[in-house]
Amino acid sequence: MNCVMANLEKDFPIWGALGSGQVTIWAEQMKASAPETEVLLKYGKSNGWLDDRPAMITRKLGRAA
Repeated sequence: MNCVMANLEKDFPIWGALGSGQVTIWAEQMKASAPETEVLLKYGKSNGWLDDRPAMITRKLGRAA
């Protein structure tokens, strides 16, 4: 996973399987590289560099006990 973080000057919208809302403090520009990675939330249209990029991702590792 590659990641770039930034403090926000304005709120950004997010949406996805977990619902929708606003990001208000900081954001990360992520790119999932593993095929089994699931995107739970994405950034909405805002400033261009985060538009439609993953905001929250998850990936299962190993076996559950």
